[in-house]
Amino acid sequence: MCLLHYFDHNATAPMSPVARQVWMDASQELPGNPSSLHRIGS
Repeated sequence: MCLLHYFDHNATAPMSPVARQVWMDASQELPGNPSSLHRIGS
């Protein structure tokens, strides 16, 4: 039997409730696009 081990949990890991709340607050107060190159985005 071959067992598959998946170690890439970075992108699929659930956010902690505290981190989720901080992210929600920041996204409402700072509407910039983090992918943009201008100052408001970053």
